[in-house]
Amino acid sequence: MLRDVIVDTVTAPVRIAKAMIGKSDRRQNQNYVWALKDVSFDLEEGKVLGIVGRNGAGKSTLLKILSRVTEPTTGTVTVRGRVGSLLEVGTGFHPELS
Repeated sequence: MLRDVIVDTVTAPVRIAKAMIGKSDRRQNQNYVWALKDVSFDLEEGKVLGIVGRNGAGKSTLLKILSRVTEPTTGTVTVRGRVGSLLEVGTGFHPELS
């Protein structure tokens, strides 16, 4: 259920990005590419969540926002409790390759 919501949410920007290939200035195009859009989920204490998806699906962006490496452009992030220590130090993505 959550997987289907996340997959549907993150594949739409990929379709838009494919249509924009070759554009030198994306600001001229009214179709903005969202790494994440309308993402919402709750995770119960003690549960583990794996994030999978194609290249460009927003996995690294989600990790960066959750670990507070990157601020979201719009919307809010609410973390009740703490983010796992491995995520806080950036495990799971490499900033220069993301």
